[in-house]
Amino acid sequence: MRHPSLTAEARPLEIPSHHDLLCHSHLRWDFVFQRPQHLLTRFARDRRVFYVEEPVHQPGPARLSVTTRGANLWVVVPHLPVGTSPIDAEPLQRLLLDRLLVEEDIERPISWFYTPMAMGYADRVDSVATVYDCMDAPATRCKGPPTRPTSRACASVTSA
Repeated sequence: MRHPSLTAEARPLEIPSHHDLLCHSHLRWDFVFQRPQHLLTRFARDRRVFYVEEPVHQPGPARLSVTTRGANLWVVVPHLPVGTSPIDAEPLQRLLLDRLLVEEDIERPISWFYTPMAMGYADRVDSVATVYDCMDAPATRCKGPPTRPTSRACASVTSA
């Protein structure tokens, strides 16, 4: 039996370039230039790309640092206060993400997930399409709450 997405009726998902791309990743942008950086650098040719890393814990209030990495490409790092519990981190990250969406005028982005752990704070983003791109088996690496998706088909796409 053929996969449903490979039938004659299937059409490529076309998303106009005015939709920004909001990527959530467990990888640091500057660690190694690998698959996410290759893909997202290409997407930045046609649209704004915001690469949201996992948070760092530092003294002081919760904040975001947003730095440019090229034309149309920004790396976003949430800074959470030292000692923030995982239960308290999620609403703080949601607040910081909401602030980013407003300040950068991001409306109906493409949401791209390299980590299922971001689903807890990014689930309310009104996305035009969502990509679950699991490069490796996160279930073997992290033990997130059982309600989180920990395995998805590689690069499965849903559209709103």
